[in-house]
Amino acid sequence: MAAVNILAHENTRLIERNDFFSLYLYSGTVRKDLSVLFQSDELAIFVCLSGKFVSSTESLSYNLSERLVSFALRHNCRKMLPADIFTEFIIITFTQQTLEKLIETAGENVKLTMSHFTSCQCTVHNCNSEIMELSRKLLNESTEKYWGHRVKTQFTFQELLISFVRLFTADKEDEVDKATVVAKQILEAFPDKNLDLEELADKCGVSKSHLCRVFKKATGQTVSQYLNHIRIERACRLLADTGVPIEEIAFASGFNNASYFFRVFKKQVGKLPLEWRKKHSVASQIDAKRHI
Repeated sequence: MAAVNILAHENTRLIERNDFFSLYLYSGTVRKDLSVLFQSDELAIFVCLSGKFVSSTESLSYNLSERLVSFALRHNCRKMLPADIFTEFIIITFTQQTLEKLIETAGENVKLTMSHFTSCQCTVHNCNSEIMELSRKLLNESTEKYWGHRVKTQFTFQELLISFVRLFTADKEDEVDKATVVAKQILEAFPDKNLDLEELADKCGVSKSHLCRVFKKATGQTVSQYLNHIRIERACRLLADTGVPIEEIAFASGFNNASYFFRVFKKQVGKLPLEWRKKHSVASQIDAKRHI
């Protein structure tokens, strides 16, 4: 079944549209798993208020539950809504010009860590209490429309956008970011190497406790969580593009224990490796096209 545009779905309502942003609210329960697509030339922030849904990139799927925020950038971002679960989330869309103007107005020496928001990306972060509170406040103001709501929603949106951008920025002069950048480069270059934290921190020129603290602050993940993410991405590519046995893929991706690989894969992707392969492998896609 073809995916439907989430903005045009019957459970999605346009709550507010102005010169700065558009605010949509999805609220409802579906009887069968529903595949939806975000199609827009604008940027979007998805904030899950209740329930859960799955946000998919080319190689990986992310389970979003309450208090998680997803970012989509001008590309076809697929999402799957599971059956029989009441799900409610906010979609805030805005132009890149709006984002760039905000950053320019701030006038601070920052470096965006998401390729300056110019490439297609979809990512997930833990939604801190500030973002959740501002999202609900923006929804309430837009829904109730008390006197002055237009001015208040504008300020609330700007405050929300500032909080969101902070998730993806780092001060150029900040040594914290330098340590994180080096650590990420090492992890991404050698995902199959079992570097312990002491060794990794030494290569970054900082202490283990310092690296753990700044890495979590910059990425929203621990070092081991980030490394597992990289390893699962590699595993997905091997599952889709090769016929290599799953146990071998586990070791080739950097996991020394197949059982642990299965647990991490299921947690991150939402399916077991064999189940995922059947749906995403090149062979299965060719077979599916033959039956169209």
